[in-house]
This record gives sequence, C-alpha cells and structure tokens, in this order.
Amino acid sequence: GIRSLGALAEAGEASKAHATFMKLRDVTPPGKQTFLWNSVLKAYAKAGDSEGAHLWMEAMAKERVPMTWRTLGKYVASASNACLVAETERRIHKHVDLPSKRRNSTRWAFAHVAQPSEDDAEQEPSPMYRMALHASARAGELARAEAWIQRMRSVGLAVTNVHYNTVIDACSRYGDTAAAS
Repeated sequence: GIRSLGALAEAGEASKAHATFMKLRDVTPPGKQTFLWNSVLKAYAKAGDSEGAHLWMEAMAKERVPMTWRTLGKYVASASNACLVAETERRIHKHVDLPSKRRNSTRWAFAHVAQPSEDDAEQEPSPMYRMALHASARAGELARAEAWIQRMRSVGLAVTNVHYNTVIDACSRYGDTAAAS
C-alpha cells in the first residue's frame, strides 16, 4: 500500500511507484490524493528523471491535484538531481520566484490549479535555491554556483558553511584552486 509507494519513491523506482499509485488512487480519500501524486513525483526526483517529472506535473495539473511547496520542491529536485542547471533555474524562476504577496494571493505559475496549502503558507524557497546551488556545483558551473549564494543572500536566506563548502569543493574538483581559496 502506501508504505510500499513511499519506499519505491525513496528508491527512485518511478515505474513501480506509478503502478502502485494506480492501485491506490481510486481507494484513497480525496484529502490524501496530493500525497499519492507527490510520492510518484518524488520517485522521478530521486531518479533524476526531469522529463518524467514534468509529464507527471502536467498530469497533476490536468487532474486538478492541489500542488504544494513539496510538490514544487520535488519538481525542481528532478532537474537538479539530473544536473540540469538551466532547467533547475528555469523551474525556480517560473514556479518559485514569485513575490510572496502574489504567491499567496493568486494561483501559482505551473498551472491554473496550483495553490499553496495552509501548511505551506510559511515555507520559503530556500530548499529550491540550494538545489540550484548544488546542481551548478555538481555540473562544474562555478560562476553559477557562486551566483546562487549571492542570490540567496539578496533575498534574505541564510547562507551557511555548507553552502560555501559546496562551492569550494566544486572549485577544487574542477581545478579552480584560486577560486576555492
């Protein structure tokens, strides 16, 4: 059941998670549908299947499944985990970088159905910004990684030693020892 779906999602087994989802979909109460859909999206994210995640998000929008910060985080993570830096950034700019007033008062950017839940009202986009930072660093796009640290600072997000170390490690890995210091 649901535990199996969660385990498949955590393992990045998207096709198996989808099959389990199909068995659970019609017997799951409406209030738990977002959780089910997000579980399959998590499988795509863990697998780094950006295209699969995009198609799943389109299906969620078509079915009018409420989307939350967690939904968008998994969507961004699917591109980040695939080291698709430009796509990670595009998703953040299109779906996350909305002024908070607009984010809370109008429909979200992905589709005409995505709205933050009450649980998400106080969430910040910092996890998605970190995903862009890490994707940039893993892809060796050091200037972009540094720019994400600046971006985080400019919007008032905490930048920690973990963030700096991500960039320093990437500089070392890609031979830019001058930037690493």
